[in-house]
Amino acid sequence: MAGAVDRVGAARSWTLLLYGLYLLAAFTAFPMLFAAILAYWKRGLARGTVYESHFDNLILVFWVSLVVGLLGLVLTLVLIGWAVLGLLFLWVLWRSVRGLFRALDGRPYR
Repeated sequence: MAGAVDRVGAARSWTLLLYGLYLLAAFTAFPMLFAAILAYWKRGLARGTVYESHFDNLILVFWVSLVVGLLGLVLTLVLIGWAVLGLLFLWVLWRSVRGLFRALDGRPYR
C-alpha cells in the first residue's frame, strides 16, 4: 500500500514540475523540450493514476506546439504566421494552466 501511495505522490510531483516548465516555456521554448523528454521518461510512473492523462496532455501539447510552431514560423513570411503563433501561445497557456489546476486538485486532465 505504501508503494502505491508513494508512486501517486511522485506522479503528482512530476506532473506539477512539468506544468511549471511548460509555463516557463512561455518565455523560451527550451524548457518545453526538456519537460517533454521528462514526460516520456516518467510516463510509466503515472500509469494507472489520475495523473496519467496529464502526462498524455503534456506530450500532446509538445508535439502540437512543435508542428504548429514550425508552420507558424514558415507562415510569418506571409504575415499570417504571427496569428498562428499567437493562437498557439494562448492554446499552450490554456492547456498548461488548466492542467496545473486540475493536477493541484488531484483530478485527471480529461
